Amino acid sequence: LKIWSFVSAPATRPLQAMRVLSATLGAALAQDLFLSATPAQSCATRDAPSTDPRQQFCYLVKKNKDTYDISWAPPGLPPATFQDHILYDLVSLYNLGANASRLQEAFDFHVKTEMLDPAAPSTGFITADNWKQHIGENNAKGPLPSKHYSDYVDFYRQEISKRGAEAALAEFIPALVDGLFSSLFHGLLTLGWGWGESGDEEALAQGLAWMSTAFYPPTALADAPSRSGALKEALSDMRGDKRLPVYTQDPQAFYYPILADLVANHSQVMQEYDVVIPENTPTKELDEVVAEMQHAVLLLFQGSNFTSYTNVHMIEACRVSRSLLPKLPPAVQTQLIRRLWQAVVFNFAIQSRPQVGSDTGDEAARSWDQIVAGAFEQGDTHLHNLVWSGVAESKRSTGDAALYQTAADKALALFEAGGKWNF
Repeated sequence: LKIWSFVSAPATRPLQAMRVLSATLGAALAQDLFLSATPAQSCATRDAPSTDPRQQFCYLVKKNKDTYDISWAPPGLPPATFQDHILYDLVSLYNLGANASRLQEAFDFHVKTEMLDPAAPSTGFITADNWKQHIGENNAKGPLPSKHYSDYVDFYRQEISKRGAEAALAEFIPALVDGLFSSLFHGLLTLGWGWGESGDEEALAQGLAWMSTAFYPPTALADAPSRSGALKEALSDMRGDKRLPVYTQDPQAFYYPILADLVANHSQVMQEYDVVIPENTPTKELDEVVAEMQHAVLLLFQGSNFTSYTNVHMIEACRVSRSLLPKLPPAVQTQLIRRLWQAVVFNFAIQSRPQVGSDTGDEAARSWDQIVAGAFEQGDTHLHNLVWSGVAESKRSTGDAALYQTAADKALALFEAGGKWNF
């Protein structure tokens, strides 16, 4: 489905928008302006729509939280089967140069095509005295990330206002990092994608809240891990490990039963794949570890013929973790990487350890201007996220730039042909 088809009279059509966007990509990306703004400049008001893209972004981020729950499910499916992705879409499209009308169209698309539940109002239940006590309690009887979510958002809004963004992050993230696995990284993604990619303190409050309510560590980390080296090597070793099962069930429909089996019956084997991170490792070296992880999951996405949305989540979790690392206390940096590694290998096992791709990009891939233009014609959040990630990586001139370009081009072609993601 194309976003444009849901708008009766958009202010700009795709080709018109792309004339502006091409100029943006050729000069300075919107994110450069976004992240250079001071907090006072970031959001003049959140109470009314605006024709200014920055202010419209700010307005819609808060409107989404105050109007819709963080999770939703169609009739007949378990609660919290799906997550609200509006924040991610707004960040990606804004950073790719969307104007205010285009941001509104994206918001309206999600509202019209998804069965979003209304937000539960905050009751002020979460306080400085009990915020730790209620972390993750909803997961005792299954995943329900929305319990206390609005209360946590209000609590973190107040703390960020008092402490400042980075001081609040440093204060609260140590208690939350062990649970980043839950809901397919969505708490971490809200924190790192929402705040890390936009600088918006409202997104920081929402990210900390989602990490608090969706908190779930699948198993304890190994006391004395022996795995060192590259994630790519670990995935290769797992593929040949006959102690781990190959699941015949649909991993999307049976995600939680498969996870429960791994936790109950294969935890010791899985702990053998925990990674060693020496204490006091410099942040630069930790970044190199996560960069290699990012490369490995890009290859995993390539191995799926660029069709797995689970692998897109892994890619983004690695990428946003790199942006968060310099802002975290040293002990939390190490724990973040160990839990991120664990989450990747668990999801790899849930996928029944599929093929990992090669190390090359496709020289025939379309240009970034062409890819972004095509992505603006599609309504899928994960596609927009992948395209923005690739554009950002191309600006860094990293070794994965060509592979990102191929991944984005192939994923776009999937949707242009009427296809859809696989698990």
